[in-house]
Amino acid sequence: MISVKKTTLSILVSVAAASALYAAPTKAELDSMKKIVGYFPEWGIYSGHDNYVPAKVPFEKITHLNYAFATIKDGVIANFDNYAATEASLGEPWDSPYKGNLGQFKKLKKEYPHLYVLVSVGGWTQSGNFHDVAATQEARDRFAASVVQYIRTYDFDGVDIDWEYPGSYRAPDTTDNANDQGTPKADDSEKETFALLLKTLREHLNKASQEDGKYYQLTAAMGASFQHIEFAIRPNMLSISTSSI
Repeated sequence: MISVKKTTLSILVSVAAASALYAAPTKAELDSMKKIVGYFPEWGIYSGHDNYVPAKVPFEKITHLNYAFATIKDGVIANFDNYAATEASLGEPWDSPYKGNLGQFKKLKKEYPHLYVLVSVGGWTQSGNFHDVAATQEARDRFAASVVQYIRTYDFDGVDIDWEYPGSYRAPDTTDNANDQGTPKADDSEKETFALLLKTLREHLNKASQEDGKYYQLTAAMGASFQHIEFAIRPNMLSISTSSI
């Protein structure tokens, strides 16, 4: 089954299927669409998760799919599990360009032209490096440029920022997950830098959209608790970012 986030708000999500879909929608067309968004877990292809490969997704029931999760390494977006993302055969011949989850989604998008696939960055265990990539304009620009390159390489329709959570300190829980980064650098500066990161991403995506002739989407998943909403959704964030997402 699709791993759907029930406890987060996404700027993208609503509750009904689209009545009309576009191969290369404008921002206005996307704003008017009703959306059903699913999250596909990268690790789902392994036997411990019932070998849930991309071809098993009921694409006819959703409009958008977020691929979870890419991570951040050395200030840029990166695959978390290269084998699952690009190397697993998943029924393809050895020389196929459609190997791995990312190759499969490239292929499946041709069969389901109504579908938009976004890469989701971060998640519960991979949000520790957001602090640094958001901290300065230089770091934000570097990260945003890498996102543009990444979505072009893997034919994504945009990016979903799943920072869990701005301003919320959490020590790594390596007992349950050796790869858990926690959020050890979290502090109040992220009230501003979270919004500035979204602003910078939108600017870079707008430039890429003009160059590529398609509108690249930007969404953010945020905690639905009062604490997280009060911290992340503030008047200054709305003025800086929401108008351009």
